[in-house]
Amino acid sequence: MKSVGLALAFAVCTFQLGAASIREFCDRAERREPLTVVYFGCSLTWGANASDPNRTSWRALSGEKLRRQYPNTPFRFIDASIGGTSSDSAVFRVERDVLAYKPDLVFVDFTANDNEYACDDMMSRSLEGIFRQLLRGRPSCAVAYVVLPRMKTVKETDVSTLKRYREHLGLATAYNIPIADILGELRGRVARGKLDFESIWPKELKDVTHPFDPGYALYADIVWKSLFENPSSHRSYLIEKSVFPETYRHLLRKSFSGIELPEGWRKTMCSLRAGTYDFLCSRWLDDLVEAAPGAKPFMIRFTGETCLVFGESHKSSGRAKFVVDGKVVSEEDCGAMGRQFDPSAWLVVNLGKFSVGEHDLQIVPELQEGQNLRIGFVGIAGSEQVELKGCSE
Repeated sequence: MKSVGLALAFAVCTFQLGAASIREFCDRAERREPLTVVYFGCSLTWGANASDPNRTSWRALSGEKLRRQYPNTPFRFIDASIGGTSSDSAVFRVERDVLAYKPDLVFVDFTANDNEYACDDMMSRSLEGIFRQLLRGRPSCAVAYVVLPRMKTVKETDVSTLKRYREHLGLATAYNIPIADILGELRGRVARGKLDFESIWPKELKDVTHPFDPGYALYADIVWKSLFENPSSHRSYLIEKSVFPETYRHLLRKSFSGIELPEGWRKTMCSLRAGTYDFLCSRWLDDLVEAAPGAKPFMIRFTGETCLVFGESHKSSGRAKFVVDGKVVSEEDCGAMGRQFDPSAWLVVNLGKFSVGEHDLQIVPELQEGQNLRIGFVGIAGSEQVELKGCSE
C-alpha cells in the first residue's frame, strides 16, 4: 500500500485553497442564509432498514438537528445516495447529482462499499477523484467524510486488517476534510464494554450491515458531536499532488442516447418502479437506450484509462458481453439485480483499468425473445485528456 502518511507529510506543505470549513457553514446558518446540504453515499446514508428513511435515517435525523439548531435558516436537503454502489461509479455522478445543486455542505460515505479490507487500488483513486472534484468544483462548500460501520467491522479484533478504513481516514486527513468516524466510535465503545449490538442490528432484521432506527439515531448523534458540537474552523484544501495516481483527473460522462444508435436499439425512458427507492433509475439517469433481441453491437471508441457503463437492470433484461480492444473484459447477466429487486434496479459494469490511449468498446447484446438490454451513460476517466467517439455506424 502506498503510504498515506508519507503522502500527507508532503501534501500539507503544498496546498491550494479548496473549500469552506464547518465553522463557516455554521456561521452562514447563524446568519439565516439559505443552505443546501447533499448526502452522497450508499445505502447506509440513504437509510436502508430505517422504518422511514426520510425521517429516521441518520441522514434525515442530522438534517432535523440542523433545522432545530438553526430554526430560522431555510435548509434544502438532497439525497444523492445509491445503495450497493461504490466510489468508482459515484465519481461519475458528482457533477450531475451533487455539484448541480450548488451545495453548501456535502456528506460523503463510501468506506463500507469500497471494501474495508482492501486498499491502494481503483477505489482509492476514485474516492480521491470525488474529493478533488468537490474541492475544485465548489470552493464555497464544506465537505465532511462519514465512516459508517457494519457489524463485522465493529467486531473486527485487528484494526490493521481494515486497510480501506485506515486508508480513507488518511486520505480525508490529507485534504483536511473533517471526519465523523462512526466506525471508530463504535469500536471504542466495544472496547469499553458499552455497545448494545442488539439495539443497532436487531436479530429480527437478519441484516448485519444496515441498522434499525436506534442505530441510525446513534449515528446521527456521533455525526453531530464530531462535526457540529464544536465546529472546526480549519478549511479543506485541494492539495497540489494527489496521494494516489490521478486516474480520475479528467472525466467524461456521455449519454448513450447522444450517440448514433445501431440497428435494433431505441431511445426509451427509465422504469418508474424499483425494488427499493434508492435504486430507482429515473432518479439517476436522464434517459436510456434499449436493445432488442437481434440488435447489433453498440460500438464506441474512447481515449482514457478506465471505462464504466451505468444503466438499468430490469427483470426482463438479458445477458451482454463487454469487449475492449477485441478482448471480452466482462460478461454480465444484466437482469440479475432487476430480478433480485423486482422489477428494476441499477446496472453498473466497471470495465477495468487500461493503458493510456485510445480503445474500442463493443457492447454485445445476447438476448432471448422478450429480453432487453438497457444502458444509460458511459463514463470515461484518465490522468490525461479523455475523449469519446460514437462509431456504431
